[in-house]
Amino acid sequence: MVHRKPEINLHAIAMKRIDNMRGLALATVGTDTDLSREYITIMERISFRFDITLPATIKRSYCKACKKPYTSHDTVRLKRGLLEIRCSSCGNVRRIPYRISR
Repeated sequence: MVHRKPEINLHAIAMKRIDNMRGLALATVGTDTDLSREYITIMERISFRFDITLPATIKRSYCKACKKPYTSHDTVRLKRGLLEIRCSSCGNVRRIPYRISR
């Protein structure tokens, strides 16, 4: 009789860690921005290592240039079918297309 180890679902574990890192980054953005940037970097590394595409809600919650989570101090505009987000930290502008549902 061969005893096998139970299969571990690495994808589910990685997604839990990604969600955990996102929560920690959002919790520390007001007090320690460097730490929140480090959490975002770790989150990206986990998704890269396990070949996980981050959901759009997570991707759009931080600045790709400086890795700082967006806060209420960041400027958001609706302009000609684009959602334009300007980072308050580095000034990077991110444009995301959107459709108006009718």
